[in-house]
Amino acid sequence: MGLLDELVQGGNLGSVADLVAKNPDVLKAAASLLSPSDPSVGGSEGLGGLLSALEGNGLGDLVSSWLGQGGNRPVSADQLTAVLGPDIMSQFARKAGLDTGMAGAALSALLPSLVDRLTPDGEAPETSALDGLLANLI
Repeated sequence: MGLLDELVQGGNLGSVADLVAKNPDVLKAAASLLSPSDPSVGGSEGLGGLLSALEGNGLGDLVSSWLGQGGNRPVSADQLTAVLGPDIMSQFARKAGLDTGMAGAALSALLPSLVDRLTPDGEAPETSALDGLLANLI
């Protein structure tokens, strides 16, 4: 079973599961954002850079919930836009084939579960392992 199957069957995505099913480019855009090997969305910082940026902007409690055991605390589209900036959100939206408002909502709904699944040991995996996990996602 692939990562997307686990996320959808686990009920972690809610209405975003329908969006992803209709538009798989949303997952490709998320994978690009999280992969340090694909600079097309957000440069080459990848998952580790994203987690550091969130922590550095006062969202460490959210990140901790995604990395730890138990429920994942939600992040809002506004919080992501404040951390990532409008340019990265626009890159994500273009790659996902969505308008920026919908892209923010999709990423905010998808990100906590993705980070949770991609960090089974509570920290960002090495680049090669992360790329493998993201390839399974797509």
